[in-house]
Amino acid sequence: MSPPPHLFAPDTYARWHNAQYPDDDPLLDKVEELRAGLVAGSRDQLTVLAQVLTYAVNYSRNEYQQATKTSTDYHVSLSDALTAKPGATDYNQLFKSTPSIINKLWRKNRDAPPAHLGNIQQNITDLVRTDISATTLDSAAFLASRMNALPGIIYEPQVRKAFDDAIGSISFGPEMKMESGYFAYHGLVHFKTGLVVEVQIYSDLMKQWRKLSHALYELARVEPIRQHEFNSKESRLISLGHLLHLAECQLQQLRQEFGGR
Repeated sequence: MSPPPHLFAPDTYARWHNAQYPDDDPLLDKVEELRAGLVAGSRDQLTVLAQVLTYAVNYSRNEYQQATKTSTDYHVSLSDALTAKPGATDYNQLFKSTPSIINKLWRKNRDAPPAHLGNIQQNITDLVRTDISATTLDSAAFLASRMNALPGIIYEPQVRKAFDDAIGSISFGPEMKMESGYFAYHGLVHFKTGLVVEVQIYSDLMKQWRKLSHALYELARVEPIRQHEFNSKESRLISLGHLLHLAECQLQQLRQEFGGR
């Protein structure tokens, strides 16, 4: 197998991919079909997931407050997307865009081939993704730990039945990207149909940082940054991510030292 193009360009990569994986030819059209199928066929499963996430955050909010004597709040963006709430994430934005899928296939084949449409669910686990924002990183960690206790903490019969009928497994863990300054908790929800949904849990501070980081990612995806410069917007954004993480850790530690949890 020849190596993929050194620099990313959708058409150039698609030609390489079509030559290496003839079953995927034409790649761009087939990725569009894949995405359209996910958009059309995932709503029922995402409705179940929204029900489960809403239950989990309500349960965790109360438990966190009892355990820490500190209030927290969580926001499940999936519920807004499914109900078309004004200003919410659009339903279609829950699904990775076609250019992003093509780019991810390029990165996967550059770093750890082979990645093609036949094994895309194993190689790209965020084809469908949603998020939950938490007041602090500590309460995000608490929610992630409770998500790993599902379905054992579901005591509402309707929600438990929906979970058991649709979901095979859920697993959450810390997501730390030291090179970019991103700190959060990510989980994968595996449905019995084979659908995989990535759920990201992050603090309100990291939520604001992510908006800027996404803009940087889109720029870097088209034209990779070859060398960081002092005081550039890229280096300041990365440094800010680390500073926000440090601030949240220090707030948690100081709260403990002053008599809180």
